[in-house]
Amino acid sequence: MRRARAMIGCCGIEGSLNEELDLLRQRSLSARHEKARRGELVIAAPVGFVKIGDRLEKDPDRRVQEAIALVFDKVAELGSARQALWRRPNYATIHRMIENPIYGGAYAYGRTRAAPGFGPSAVRTGIRRRTREEWLALIPGSQ
Repeated sequence: MRRARAMIGCCGIEGSLNEELDLLRQRSLSARHEKARRGELVIAAPVGFVKIGDRLEKDPDRRVQEAIALVFDKVAELGSARQALWRRPNYATIHRMIENPIYGGAYAYGRTRAAPGFGPSAVRTGIRRRTREEWLALIPGSQ
């Protein structure tokens, strides 16, 4: 009998803790989304930018700035990321650069989402791009 009461008490506490953890997780995610909507959430700096506190700034190294400008000039001149490809960077790097709103001076958050899928042995999670209307934040002229 004591053992049964102990198990019930234990599960009750465990359930209560799980509910509180879920609530904390939801609040944390909500706070993160609000920070993103204000343009203040910076996760990682893309190529050519450095993270300073809670914001992104262009890399102070002039050579880095010139290399970034060269990428965009070549894409404009040649018409595509694939044609602008040269030895050092690869296609994915150039394509990520020309697709990232930060290089145009805009803050963006929520451009991708986790998408569950199924693999041969287990459930897998993949990354899917969202349409621009689905982004959590897009603030032009903020960088």
